Amino acid sequence: MTESAVSELQPRNGTLARLVARLAYVLLLVGTGAVAAHLLDDSFVQPEAGTSAGDHLISGLVPTLAVLAAAWAYPRLRAGARAMLALSLGAFGVVAGASEAGYHVVKAGTSGDDYTGLLALLGGLLILVLGLAELWKTRRLDESLRRRYLRRSLIGVAAAIVFFEIAFPILFAYVYTHAGRSFAPEARLGIGYEDVTFRTSDGLADARAPRIRRPHVRSARDRRERG
Repeated sequence: MTESAVSELQPRNGTLARLVARLAYVLLLVGTGAVAAHLLDDSFVQPEAGTSAGDHLISGLVPTLAVLAAAWAYPRLRAGARAMLALSLGAFGVVAGASEAGYHVVKAGTSGDDYTGLLALLGGLLILVLGLAELWKTRRLDESLRRRYLRRSLIGVAAAIVFFEIAFPILFAYVYTHAGRSFAPEARLGIGYEDVTFRTSDGLADARAPRIRRPHVRSARDRRERG
């Protein structure tokens, strides 16, 4: 290949790389938008029955702003940092979507903010794919095998520590506070009981059903008085 051909090929490769980078960022914004939309929908548009949007100012605004800040910072970081940020953001999107919407799809069917939750799940998967692609592109091949695998092993250990010490507690807390039961389990108390119904005053019964039905076990004194 002549020197002139090489000089013509380099600008083309640079233009193509910029186009690919822009497309990847657009896809990341799409995935991030899906995750942020679910966070806003879950916290402020369709909060759980018995709660209001004002109850979620911190739990709704903080993760939403963090997700948007991550999307803003993504193109301003080095390649390796972009990959780690995308993997973390994608994992959060998958957890945010699967912990509530995925659970309800399996147990009770979709309703309310489950639809944006499914979008968040798809958006998280999209961001994970982008993070893996970015991680693959940034691998270094210009060093010895011993140095290469030593560096990768250290990075893997550091990533595991960050995941278990920082990411896992955050994701676990999100799942634990969002994947509540969508139905009352069958009572298996081992003793006699009767079903009772009552109305609530916090809007929970009005939002879900006219009345709430739960098993009730009579006290020993009540059983003696009733014979």
